[in-house]
Amino acid sequence: MLSLWDKFGVADWVESFWDGSGIDAFRQEVADWIGPQTGRFLDLGCGTARMAPLLTGCRYVGVDGSEEMLRIARTRVPIRALRLRDLNDNLPFKNASFDAALCMEVIRHLSSYEVVLKELARVVKSRVYIVDAFDGSWESHTGTTEAAGQTFPDNRWSLPQFLTDVEVHFPEWWVKIETFSNGATGIRIEAP
Repeated sequence: MLSLWDKFGVADWVESFWDGSGIDAFRQEVADWIGPQTGRFLDLGCGTARMAPLLTGCRYVGVDGSEEMLRIARTRVPIRALRLRDLNDNLPFKNASFDAALCMEVIRHLSSYEVVLKELARVVKSRVYIVDAFDGSWESHTGTTEAAGQTFPDNRWSLPQFLTDVEVHFPEWWVKIETFSNGATGIRIEAP
């Protein structure tokens, strides 16, 4: 079944959206927050792999649910570093097979983030970085957005509820929250 993200023009629209000096500054801000990495690094929901060139010193692996997004991503990273996978499914990796992972501007487009949290907790050894828009109240605000003639989920999940769910999936890991200059929330989850 063709994903909404694979419909004509959507991947190109996303690529052009993520192009520009303001967005470049945001990406660099996130890369600086993450810092240099070593070992295997998972970019879950990598889209067109715009973060890949900024994640230095690691063995990058990008996973996305859209073949069209990965088509563009191949202009930035080797095909062997990319995997097509529905983010609502289990990931095709062994337990603790990544040193760190990033999930940036992804969970807002999912109907639920439970599988993503469960799988990140399973496949990552030490650090998870989540960057997205959250709502500060205990209520999530579900919504949609349009791109290239398609309508997509665009949810603002409850930050307090999300952090409660993080504790369930990452018991004893510590959590640090960052707010970026554009208002996005960064959540760093780190093993003890």
